[in-house]
Amino acid sequence: MALTPTDHVLTTAIGSEVDTRGPLAWAEMNLDDRSHRYQMLMWFLIFVGCTLRIRVYLFNRSLWLDELALVNNILSRSYSGLLRPLDNYQGAPLGFLFAEKLMTRLFGSSEYALRLLPLLLGIASVFLFAAVAQRFLKWQAALVAVGLFAISDWLVYYASEVKQYSGDVAVAVLLYWVTDRIDDEATNVARLGFVAVIGAVTLWFSHPAFFILAGIGLSNLRLVWKNREWNNLTRLSIPFSAWAISFGILYAISLRDLSHNAGLLDFWSGAFAPFPPRSMHDVRWYLDAFFGALSPTRGRFDLPGPGIAALAYLMGCAVLLVRNRTRFGVLIFPALVALAFSAAHKYPFQGRLLLFLVPSMLLLIGAGTQVLWENTRATVALGMVFLILLFVNPVLVAGFHFVKPEVVEESRPVVQYLRQHFLEGDVLYIDYLAGFAFTYYGPREGLGNVRPIIGKKAIGNLAAQSKNLDQLRGRRRAWVLLSDNNSEEVDFIHYYLDSMGRRLDSFESIKSSVYCYDLSGSGR
Repeated sequence: MALTPTDHVLTTAIGSEVDTRGPLAWAEMNLDDRSHRYQMLMWFLIFVGCTLRIRVYLFNRSLWLDELALVNNILSRSYSGLLRPLDNYQGAPLGFLFAEKLMTRLFGSSEYALRLLPLLLGIASVFLFAAVAQRFLKWQAALVAVGLFAISDWLVYYASEVKQYSGDVAVAVLLYWVTDRIDDEATNVARLGFVAVIGAVTLWFSHPAFFILAGIGLSNLRLVWKNREWNNLTRLSIPFSAWAISFGILYAISLRDLSHNAGLLDFWSGAFAPFPPRSMHDVRWYLDAFFGALSPTRGRFDLPGPGIAALAYLMGCAVLLVRNRTRFGVLIFPALVALAFSAAHKYPFQGRLLLFLVPSMLLLIGAGTQVLWENTRATVALGMVFLILLFVNPVLVAGFHFVKPEVVEESRPVVQYLRQHFLEGDVLYIDYLAGFAFTYYGPREGLGNVRPIIGKKAIGNLAAQSKNLDQLRGRRRAWVLLSDNNSEEVDFIHYYLDSMGRRLDSFESIKSSVYCYDLSGSGR
């Protein structure tokens, strides 16, 4: 049967369910010279992605509050201690925690050593995604998807953060690659066993791996039901059973406590899906969640692009829904399962916790871009405008942060300044939030013997903050170390200390500062 023009467009965007060609096959690029150019472009994009990640890693910004809270758990606990609920409202996969602990045993506890694992996972994800994109998409669409993946500001940043999110992305791509076409009857028991082991292990290294595996399982079960291929159900029970057993053990050991952590649930209270939506505010939540999930695919500058990315994504969904429903389910169901768990207040559907969805979203954007490009081929200028709008935001952000990498908090130079100017007999007061930075950087900068006064937790409570500072009255040289405080709180601390005495010295950096006061005249 001859292909219609529409069928040709859809087939160009993504292979059909019965397509059995290898990951490097494509329809239009059958000449050696075109194939060579395509491969060179793909390797160039991989090089760019790796270079951006290594650049941020070598910049070696200070650890910030969220990293420090997790790092202090890793450094202060044994392997067995990491099995217990973490302090300071932290949660991370046990496999990731153990791997980070191993890194500190092998390479020490510097920022470079702590961020090495996220960097390696970030680089591995670039290569894996390139392989998956070439398997799922045609060459034009694959280049678009890999290009956006390589320069994604969020993916680049989190490849150098001591958190599990870089691993979430790598695991998601790995699972897409390993489990592709496990429904094929030609898939032997050995490969199914391999898929079973990979899925079972990744659950321990990435919490969202559960959503990816659930999506893969649901998609393949749908295909079994549709085709009444009950013999396939027996075969698929091999990996499905292994995944279920692994998740059950993991839940009993770790996830049960994490899913009932009141502090984490309260922190993410605004990130749970309102279901069923009962107001326009609830409907708006879903719209914000959709565009928020798209954010890592486009960059952080307020420039044209979000609407273009959303259009390409929706078009990609339509393409897969028509031509390859199995892969459509594999890419869409994880988000729907995560959304269902969000509605049950078990998983926040927001921000960095959704980075595991970036690979699937970019694959869909790539497929949608291919369709839009084919439909505007007669108007080349229109197609070029579309691609420019799609890439302008992420390219500008990637370039900006290559020159000036993003910094959240710079507490290391502040602690260094304190060490250089701290005199014998001086008193050190550490605000509650600054305690995380001092615990890590204090001993490394030669202040391990200092016994500071630690302020009690008083975030947003100015009355409690004043009581903390009252402990410094009468001190001739009192240093006050602040970190990650909001501007209102910092202004209040300045005002209160200025009313108590005279400022002698100060040093300020990004969201971190230290001040020396003479408070000897401030009696009670």
